[in-house]
Amino acid sequence: MPRNYIKKTSGPKYTKDDLKKAVLEVKNGSKIYAASKKFSVPEETVRRWVVKSPSHQGPGRTSYLTNEEEICIVVALQFLGQCGFLFDRRDVINIVETYLTANKAAQLLFPNGKPGVE
Repeated sequence: MPRNYIKKTSGPKYTKDDLKKAVLEVKNGSKIYAASKKFSVPEETVRRWVVKSPSHQGPGRTSYLTNEEEICIVVALQFLGQCGFLFDRRDVINIVETYLTANKAAQLLFPNGKPGVE
């Protein structure tokens, strides 16, 4: 599969608010089918959210870094940009690799000790 894959669909045709309203209505005693039709949310989606809310929101895997670590790296990159340093993708990977080797066991997180291009 090529790396420049473009999704053919634009995502769900319902909003998060519609889903929350449908789940709330089912928890208040309504039938799943009726709530899904009323709020235009797929029946199976409502059922899945009523039984157990998913543990994560959105697509993709979880990040190796915490939000604070990511913010720290972003601030450092912005500072380097303001100082006039130009960098590309490889430079960013090397900066993240340096951060990981200084603060974490990078060998445990990545096969060759540094993150890939994705």
